[in-house]
This record gives sequence, structure tokens and C-alpha cells, in this order.
Amino acid sequence: MRSCHVMAARRKNAQFNSCHCCVCLLMLILSLCVPWASKGYAMAGEPILIVDDNPVNLKLARLLLAVEGYDVRAATDAEEALQILQTFVPCLILMDLQLPGMDGLTLTRRLKADPALQHIQILALTAYAMKGDKEKVLDAGCDGYLSKPIDTRALPGIIAHHLGNRPTHERAHEFDSQGSDDPGRGR
Repeated sequence: MRSCHVMAARRKNAQFNSCHCCVCLLMLILSLCVPWASKGYAMAGEPILIVDDNPVNLKLARLLLAVEGYDVRAATDAEEALQILQTFVPCLILMDLQLPGMDGLTLTRRLKADPALQHIQILALTAYAMKGDKEKVLDAGCDGYLSKPIDTRALPGIIAHHLGNRPTHERAHEFDSQGSDDPGRGR
């Protein structure tokens, strides 16, 4: 992410007039038009890792969370995620289940087996929600389950909800994005 994007994403209601690239223009539109943009969901600078091989989903989730003030890193596969985790320890990982090479559930099991990383909240992302998938995701160690496409209005509240449930030695309250829970309500 270019420095203009990082600096702009860290300021609420930032003015993006110093840069006219597509990313800054999208961030300006998000900050002005999206109803949750000024609700203060973010816990300032909380580190988040997004693992998704779809560049459009990756960019969208990254922008949505950066605008909210999160410190966001991204990986396109499990190997890249493991490399990032050597120097960056997030509080939460958005984990796509369908990854090239090692899949998201295998990576989740590996992370939850590592004492240095097992505390990280992991939310599974999948476009192929089948009966029984929710149980498989939770059994693998994920702390929640989100269906794609990502609900851009709900994502910041869902992230804040899960980050608010840390630290945990039990699994945090779980819900899927299609449910009736509204984690942003009352915040």
C-alpha cells in the first residue's frame, strides 16, 4: 500500500486531495458515503491479516479495514501468510478457505497448534457454504464464519465484535454474516 493510502487510512474523515490515484479516490468515497465510516469500530491500529487468493476480495477487505484504522496486511496463499506471520502478529485473521496449495482449514489448524499464534482470532471466509461447513470450520479452530460475498456494511462491526472478545481461552461468540446478529449495534 502506498504511503498516501496508509496515512490517509489512519485519519478519520481524511482529505484525499493530495493524491488522485484510484485507491485514494475509492477511500474518499468510502469515508464520505459508507454509513459505518465514522462509527469508530476500529480499535486504533489493531493488526489484521487477510488471507485470500482473490485479488478483488483482498483489495476490498483491505480498503474497508484500512479506512477504519486497522493495520492491515494481506497474503494470497498459506505460504505467504506464514512468511508474514514471522514478523507480524495480528489480533485477527480473515481466512479464505479455498486457497491454492495449503487450504485455509489446514493453515488454521497449523496456527492453532502453535503456542505463539494460537491466541489469534480467525474468521473463515467462504463462497461455498454447504451444510456441515460451519462445523468443520469451528472444529478446525476458527472463531467465526463469514459467507462471501463480504457484506461491506457489516464487516467493520463483525471485526470489532470479534476483537472485543479477546483475550480468550474459550472460543469467542460465533455468528455468520447472514445471521440476525448486529455486532455494531449498541457500540
